[in-house]
Amino acid sequence: MEPIEEKEAVVQRNFESDLENRFVKHLNALGYRKNTLNTVDGIWMNIRKHLDRLNETKGGKLTDSEFESLKRTVSSYSIYQCAAILKGKIIPVEDEKNGKRSVYIISDDPKDNVLEEAEQVKVHCRYDDRFDVSVFLNGFPFFQIELKAAGVANKQAFNQIIRYKNEGAYDGVFHFLRGFVISDEANTRYFCNNDSEILKSNEFRWTDPSNARIDGLKEFTDSFFAPEVLISLGVKYMAMSQSDKHLMILRPYQYFAIKALEKRFYVERKNGFVWHTMGSGKTLTSFMFAKTLADDQSIDRVFFIVDRTDLDKKSVDDFKTYDPTFDQEIIGWTGSLIKQIKERKLVVTTIFKIDKAVRTHKYAKDIEFLKGKNVVFIYDECHRSQIGSMRKDIDAFFNKPLSYGFTGTPIFKAEKDTPITADLFDSCAHMYLLHQAIADGNILEMSPTYIETIKNKDNVPLEEMVKAIDKQGAIEDKGRVALIAQDILFRYPAITKHKTYNAILACNSIPQLVLYYDWFKANAPKDFSFAAVFTYEENQDMPDGEPTASDKDSLKRIMGDYAEATGHQFAFDPTGRKAYDMELATRFGDRTLDLLIVVKKYLTGANFRRCNTLFLDRALRSHELIQAFARTVRTEKETKDQGNIVCYQTTKQDVNDALVEYSNGDMANVHSLAKDYGELIADFTAAMAATKLTNPDSRSKDEQDEFVAAFGKAVHDFEKLSLYPEFDLDKGSVPGITLHDYNILKSKYKDIWDERHKPGQPVSIEDNVEFVINVLETDTIDYDYIFDLLKDITDTPDPSLKERIIRIIEGIADKSKAGLIKEFVDQTMSVKISEDDDVRDRFGRFIKEKQQKDVEAIASKYRIPVSRVAPIAFSFLRTDDAPTAKESVVSAIMETPPQPSNVRELTEKTDALTLEIASFRDKYKGLISFGA
Repeated sequence: MEPIEEKEAVVQRNFESDLENRFVKHLNALGYRKNTLNTVDGIWMNIRKHLDRLNETKGGKLTDSEFESLKRTVSSYSIYQCAAILKGKIIPVEDEKNGKRSVYIISDDPKDNVLEEAEQVKVHCRYDDRFDVSVFLNGFPFFQIELKAAGVANKQAFNQIIRYKNEGAYDGVFHFLRGFVISDEANTRYFCNNDSEILKSNEFRWTDPSNARIDGLKEFTDSFFAPEVLISLGVKYMAMSQSDKHLMILRPYQYFAIKALEKRFYVERKNGFVWHTMGSGKTLTSFMFAKTLADDQSIDRVFFIVDRTDLDKKSVDDFKTYDPTFDQEIIGWTGSLIKQIKERKLVVTTIFKIDKAVRTHKYAKDIEFLKGKNVVFIYDECHRSQIGSMRKDIDAFFNKPLSYGFTGTPIFKAEKDTPITADLFDSCAHMYLLHQAIADGNILEMSPTYIETIKNKDNVPLEEMVKAIDKQGAIEDKGRVALIAQDILFRYPAITKHKTYNAILACNSIPQLVLYYDWFKANAPKDFSFAAVFTYEENQDMPDGEPTASDKDSLKRIMGDYAEATGHQFAFDPTGRKAYDMELATRFGDRTLDLLIVVKKYLTGANFRRCNTLFLDRALRSHELIQAFARTVRTEKETKDQGNIVCYQTTKQDVNDALVEYSNGDMANVHSLAKDYGELIADFTAAMAATKLTNPDSRSKDEQDEFVAAFGKAVHDFEKLSLYPEFDLDKGSVPGITLHDYNILKSKYKDIWDERHKPGQPVSIEDNVEFVINVLETDTIDYDYIFDLLKDITDTPDPSLKERIIRIIEGIADKSKAGLIKEFVDQTMSVKISEDDDVRDRFGRFIKEKQQKDVEAIASKYRIPVSRVAPIAFSFLRTDDAPTAKESVVSAIMETPPQPSNVRELTEKTDALTLEIASFRDKYKGLISFGA
């Protein structure tokens, strides 16, 4: 190390040591006890001391046999299982003589729970690691903090934690860690621990109750590390997704909303509502509040009320996801609701069922025992669920129970049958607005495009034309519908990133929906899947004149078409229509449906993370517009960078007005919209110009970093521009820049990534640049286009076709896939392809052969039977379940002689084989359908 670098390193270490000392003193001042036992053995000794303290009067201290059984149990538990143990507050132990019992690890009395801190805890794993500061709850590891010197990127601290995790430093008793905090004193973030990969996108800022950011470590510590806050976040409010065994720590606005509502209930004894913008996790927030009240012995019943049957099912499913002990079934009729009310503390139902129960004598008499009792109502989407007299009926029956609402779009102006939200729920208890959620990265920016479809010779807006003009007739004109449908098909591949995502088409009316449906049925390509759903009026008024199919007839026909196409038959009755509706929602959510055609259905309340586009042929305003836009802005992964809305009626002024209204009247917050096409072209041009000033071929890390930073911006701009069908670098979209130019730089970018992330080599925590490799590696490969070109080449010796394929392969950032495609192309170009030969099938056979050879090579290298390696590799390829894959690898190694002689040898062989199988997964990911 050079003298100057060595001096800088010493200064950095001294700063970090000083920061650590100041941080620890701050924790001590908050009541954290100092713990000097900084080894794993010392941690276990401390755990036993605390367990003896907590259980001395509740069954007695632990015997040696019980404590050893606890250690064995913990060593086999996953992070998810440890979270469940903490939430349940007890853990099973066993004594050889006295049998089994459960012991407390957390006390119901907060003052009996002890928080401690320890510095430089040492862990022996693949390497000898040590943690800056660790926080313990009753002896168990609870949170870990990594600190860096000012000027050192927080990314280094994040990378360090990921390295520790990959090296096994957080195994065993450290599976009890709930989360991590990283800070360079000026910038502080926190994130949750998990069995699965921890993504940097799940790293959160902390705020105060009014959503003002708290980045400084001192201020962060005062709030986040306050004992009540930390224990609540890590235990009481820790959400557990049962379906994918995933943990979720609350964001600050969720935590403060719950505390604000608790204050309304316990202290102020009055109603309130939470205004949190769409996509910000209201369901989780409302569940945590409902669960908190339901766990209170002084409360007799908690009702969670929704206003749609489909949301009834969704809420029950969500609650089961967040809490494995929640076991309510869907309430199908009012009689079953009465049974649930008698048996359960927390009941999820619709406002229609509870309203019928209180208004119908035979049901009402069965729940009269709750009159005058401590009953609480929580209303989901409370801007909608308060229409008519139902709320009045409920309030009258239960003697004005305290009621709390959650909404992303409160009603500010009285409308027909819809009162102002504040009139029903008192003032807003907590708000988290649209622009704040976008700035925090909790929802995506919205990118509206406005398409004018009706013009008049004087260029007068439709709204200002004389009433004699048949506006409705113009909007629902067959010719106009055909033009828009063609525009949808034109935009669809680019805007959905070649079906990586899907889209909703919202129509003006049911007759217009039928026109769209029939057009797509007659004209859409065979590989374009679509379906339609709507709710009709049973006694519909029919127009005079020629006989017209009723809305009911149209839906029956559409459902018949669906049954013929899929083989899924649904009876045309309420149960069958509901099942059809639910199947479409499931298929759309799973992305096996390209386009869902609706009128109003699914424009509110539905959560489709894989939907990135709304084609909007409705004139929506205010809360209806914001709710509709929300279908596209749920975050997913890095490739989903914005929500796209193509407006065929809604105007730019409508959008701006709605954004101002739901940003609390602040005109400055219209920045919630993404940049338009022209702005993106300018940004991309500037980013490419900046890239040309760098030297990607340099051996200097600093110069490489300059290139990575500059080209990373160009990659993001390119991705957003790719959503526009008119963007084509080879057709002059950006003068002086061709697709070949871009692909050459992309290849150099990937080379630098590969050099810094060689298999088996630990990732440097000192990487100060953010790679956008996830965006590059999810490039959509248009295989069908390649196959068509291959067929053309064998028919026509046109050199430009071969050149086009080469350019496509050049643009594939994933070099393993590019290599596979190139090998297949080279093989295929040397043979004649007949008219009957299916190139896709040929590619499938090629992939299957390559997969088999790769699995055989892995098995041979590690001397494990192919029959053991193949199921692990193909299961990992399909499920992407890393923890299960690693467990299977350990089993395969241990069951194949000769077995490793010690733990270190087992760990090294397990890591090496798991890495090989992960490389196999990466190579063939996205090609499963071909190799199946």
